[in-house]
Amino acid sequence: MLTRRLPMLRGLVAAVWPWLCIIVALVALAGFSVDTLSAARAFVGGESLWSKAQKQALSHLERYARSGRPAEYAGFERAIALPLGDRRARLAMEAQPVDRDEVMQGFLLGGNHADDVPGMARLFLRFNNFGPVAEAVDAWRAADAGLLALMRIGRQMREAHRSGAGSERLPALLDEAIAVDAQLTLQEQRFSAALGEASRQVQTVLLATTLVLALLLTGLGLWLTGRLVRREQGAAAQLSHQASHDALTGLMNRREFERRAALVIRDARAGVPAHALLYLDLDQFKTVNDSCGHAAGDELLCQVAQLLKARLRAGDALARLGGDEFGILLDRCGPDNALRIAEQLRASIVDFRFIYAGRVFAIGVSVGLVQLDTGMQRLSDAMDAVDAACYQAKAQGRNRVQVHRAGDEHAGAPPTPWARRIETALEQGRLCLHAQAIEPADPTLADRGAQLELLLRMQDVDGRLLPPMAFLPAAERHQLMPAIDRWVVASAFEAIAARGAQAPQRCAINLSAASLADEQFADFVREQRRRSGIAAERICFEIDEAALMATLHAEGFRFGLDNFGSGMAAFAPLRSLPLDYLKIDGGLVKDLLVDPLAEATVRAIQQIAATLGLRTIAAFVDGEAMRRRLHELGIDQVQGFGIARPAPFVAAAADEEARARV
Repeated sequence: MLTRRLPMLRGLVAAVWPWLCIIVALVALAGFSVDTLSAARAFVGGESLWSKAQKQALSHLERYARSGRPAEYAGFERAIALPLGDRRARLAMEAQPVDRDEVMQGFLLGGNHADDVPGMARLFLRFNNFGPVAEAVDAWRAADAGLLALMRIGRQMREAHRSGAGSERLPALLDEAIAVDAQLTLQEQRFSAALGEASRQVQTVLLATTLVLALLLTGLGLWLTGRLVRREQGAAAQLSHQASHDALTGLMNRREFERRAALVIRDARAGVPAHALLYLDLDQFKTVNDSCGHAAGDELLCQVAQLLKARLRAGDALARLGGDEFGILLDRCGPDNALRIAEQLRASIVDFRFIYAGRVFAIGVSVGLVQLDTGMQRLSDAMDAVDAACYQAKAQGRNRVQVHRAGDEHAGAPPTPWARRIETALEQGRLCLHAQAIEPADPTLADRGAQLELLLRMQDVDGRLLPPMAFLPAAERHQLMPAIDRWVVASAFEAIAARGAQAPQRCAINLSAASLADEQFADFVREQRRRSGIAAERICFEIDEAALMATLHAEGFRFGLDNFGSGMAAFAPLRSLPLDYLKIDGGLVKDLLVDPLAEATVRAIQQIAATLGLRTIAAFVDGEAMRRRLHELGIDQVQGFGIARPAPFVAAAADEEARARV
C-alpha cells in the first residue's frame, strides 16, 4: 500500500513545492519591505521631531540673546537635546561592536518610539553604505557640525551674558546661529528626500520581483501577487500621508502647514499675490474635556475640523497645529476678503452645538489674522504675528477676530477685563483650592486621602466656580501668576496646618514658570513653612522648570515633573533634575487600553523612571480597568475622575462668610 502511494506523494510534493517556495518568497519579501518601509517612516517621523526641536532651540537662543533669562537657555538645552539623542544613537550604530543599549537610549532621547528602534537600527546597519540610504546618512553626519556649532554658540552667549559683554558679542553670535540653522534645514531636507527615494526604490524592487514570481503562477498565484502589491502600495501611500497629516483629524499637521506657509512667504517676496494666515484657538475646549473626558474632546476636534473644512475654498489649506489650535492659509486673499472669511468661520463655530452623552455645549473661537505680503520676511515672523493676534483676541474677551498690523507686538495694551477680574478676585478673596486624591495603582494598597493634588479655582462675582483654563492664560499674559502662586502656597500651608492629624500625608502644588523666575519666591516658601510648622517633605511642587528645585529639594520639599511624556525630548534633562516622581501626561494615559502605541510609551516612561529611581503617577485614569493595567505596567500611583473627583479644600472667602452667617 505504502509502495503504491509513494509515487503519488512524490508527484504531489513536486507539484506543490514550487508554489510553497513562491509563497514563502512572497511572504519573506513582503515582511522585508514592510520592515524597511516602517523603519523609513520612523526615520521620517524622527526627522520631523528633530527639525521642530532645532527650530525651538533657535527660538530660545534668540530670546536668550535679548533677555539673558536662564529659563530661555534651559529651554534651548532641552530642545537641542532631542537631535543630540539621535546623533548619540547613530554614533553607537557606527561603533564596533554596536552597543544596542546605547542605540536604544539615544533614539529614545530623540523622541522615537521604543517599538520603532529595532527596525530603525536594522535599516541603518543593512543599508547605510548603499544608495539613497547612504546619502541620507551622509546628510545626517553633516548635520553634526551644525548641532555642535549651536551648542558652542549657546555656551558663548551664556559666557557673554555672564561677562557683561553681551551687547558686543551677541548680535554676531545670533547671526551665526541663524546661519547654522539654515544649513541644518538644508541637511534635513536632503535627509528626507533621500529616505523618500529609498522608499520608492524598495517599492520598485518589490513590484519587479513580484511580477517575476507572478509569471510562475496561475490563478491563485496571480491573485496573491496583486494583493501583495496593492498592500505595499497602500503602505507607501500611508507612509507619505502620515508624514504630513494629523492622526486624529486627518488634516495636515504643523510641519506640512509651516512648509506650505514658508513657500507662500517666498512667493510673496517674489511678487505673487499675497495669502492670508489664520490662527484659530477654541475657547471652550477645556470645558468639554473636563466635563465629559478626552474622548469627547477628540470628537469635538474632529467635528470642528470637518466644519471648517466644509466652509473653505478649494485652494485654501487647513491644518491642526496641536491641541485645540488650527491654522488656515487663505489662497490669494486680500485683507478685506480674509477678514470676511475669518468672521464667517468664527460665526459658524459660534452657531455650532456639540452634543455628547446627552449634553449640549456651545463653543467659541479666538482668531488671529495676518497678511503674508512682501513685508513678511520669515516664517517665524508670520507665526509669531498671528499667534500674538490670537492672544489679543483672547485678551479682549475671546470669540473674536483680531487682525495683526505692523507694530502690534510693540504697542502697550491696557489691562483687559480678565486681568481686572483676576486682580479683584485676589483682593476680595475669591480664589479657592480643590483637592483630588492620588492613590496607589495597586487597589489593595489604596489609602484614600493620604496624598492629594491641590487644584486652583476662581469664584466669579456671580458665585460660579471658574476652572483654571478660564483665567490662568490671562494671568500669565499679565504677569499675575506670581501673586496667584503665593496665594496658593500660603493658603495650602495654612489649611494643612489647621487640619492637624486629619491633614493628608502629602500635598502636590502646581507652580508657574513665572514664580520659578522670582528670586524671592524660595524665601517666601521657607517663610510659609516656618509659620505653618509643617514638615517640608509633606509638600510636592509640580513644575515644568528646573529653577529653584535644587535649593528647596535640599531642604526636604519634594518635586514632580508634571505632564511628562507630552514631548519625548523631556527624557534628556532627567539625570540632572532633583526629581521625586514623574506625572505621565494624561494624553498618553487616556488611550492606554485601545492604543498599543500609548501603552508602549507609558511602559517606556515607567522603565526609565525606575532606572532613575523615580516614582510614576498616571493622570486621567477613568476606571478600574485602566488602573489595573497601569499597575501591571509598574506605575506607582494613579489620579483621575475614575479614582476621585476634585472636592473643596480651601473655600473662597465669600463661601466662608456665607457659612458663618448660617
